[in-house]
Amino acid sequence: MVNYDRIKNLEPKPISVAIQTDLKKLEQLIDQDLAIDKKYKVNIDSLREDFQKLNIRDNGKTVVGPPLTFKEHQDYFDEKQQGARTNNDVQALGKVMKKIALPILFSFLVSMTFGQTIKKATGFLDKKDYEKAKTEIDGFLAKSPNDGEGNYIKAKIYERIGDSAALAGLVQGDAKAQALEAFKIAVADSSNVKLKLQIMKDNYAPVFNMYAGYYEQAAAAFNDAAHSQSKEGFAKSMNLFKKANEIGQYISHNEWAAIGKVDTTLVLNIGKAALNAGKEEDAKKAFIELADAGIYRVSNSDDNDSYRIPYQWLTLHFKNAGDEANMKKYADLGEKYFPTDDYYDFVMMDYYREKKNTLQVFEKWEDLLKRSPDTLQYHFNYANEIFGYLYNSDDGVKIENKEQNLAKLKSQLEEAYRIDSKDINTNWLYSQYYYNKGIELRDEAIKIKGTKPEDVKKKADLNEEAKKE
Repeated sequence: MVNYDRIKNLEPKPISVAIQTDLKKLEQLIDQDLAIDKKYKVNIDSLREDFQKLNIRDNGKTVVGPPLTFKEHQDYFDEKQQGARTNNDVQALGKVMKKIALPILFSFLVSMTFGQTIKKATGFLDKKDYEKAKTEIDGFLAKSPNDGEGNYIKAKIYERIGDSAALAGLVQGDAKAQALEAFKIAVADSSNVKLKLQIMKDNYAPVFNMYAGYYEQAAAAFNDAAHSQSKEGFAKSMNLFKKANEIGQYISHNEWAAIGKVDTTLVLNIGKAALNAGKEEDAKKAFIELADAGIYRVSNSDDNDSYRIPYQWLTLHFKNAGDEANMKKYADLGEKYFPTDDYYDFVMMDYYREKKNTLQVFEKWEDLLKRSPDTLQYHFNYANEIFGYLYNSDDGVKIENKEQNLAKLKSQLEEAYRIDSKDINTNWLYSQYYYNKGIELRDEAIKIKGTKPEDVKKKADLNEEAKKE
């Protein structure tokens, strides 16, 4: 396939040394912040004992606890005003503690459990035990589907599974597509700076692997389909190329690598696969994207001739659709980028012939001869076109500018003869030209019935000229 090495070896934009240093410092600060809990490990039993000492209890009506008393010596209230020391109602306090303390404790315990799950999944991933890694991360994400770290690990695991035919049975559907969605969730987790740093340190490897992986699978499917001439195989290849293109544009949008708005090679291959699959609308969309962007070659490629296909196909497609404006648009672009290619001229000539527009056909021949004045075949075919118009037109067709066209016919035959005097076709058509001219002179002489001296002389001259022809 076209330019596969570029796809396979595409690398993310490099990070400067200065940015790497800043990222390292930031990572150290985050590590320090995350390590605070190690300095203040909580002893659950000790907390339980301290809580019991508060003597907070539920008496069935309210939650009560230690007395809420003022200082023994008040500046403005005496003991009488303050009242006796009793276990005052602390219902509000109890409710707040139930709402806050218990969820915090639960969250703490859950975080410990989830963290261990991610570590286990990562461990299995590192050992290339993708089945166990998938089981762990699927279980984790079932409880926390939007967790950034979990989704990033899922992206790594599913991308590896999607890249192996032997592991395909582990995932229902397209593993790479699911990996991409997980990767997007991870990248969108703006609150997790640690995760963002990790993704950057990995050079966005999962998404680049998906991009190259889809392309490789698409190329393999295309080659297999070409060997077996399978339209279904070409359709499969087209869809895989589309998926690679989708990821490429995602990478480009995020400016992780220099991929153009039109990923030239991929879009061309989408069009070629669609064409072979009989998917005309898909082919048209891909080829219009290339042609409207003015893409007709890629640097450092030995297969630039493939870029003629969009312009040729679009010209013929719109000709068959009767869309003259678009036919001319893409024919003009094709002639601009491939000036020695006469395909566009001939397609347009066919269109004008079907429309009985002989003048436009002749104009296209003139345009073509301006670009290639020494081409025997062009001169002969133009002469043959004029001859057919003059002598073989359908009944009822009015011949315009006959004398002018006869002169043009003769001049084109002379040019063809000059290029190759031994060309059989040229000599044959030359003989037909002179034969018909002789017949016309004879017929013109027969029409003269007058006996005046000038009529007699004109008739004799025509007969003599007819014999010469």
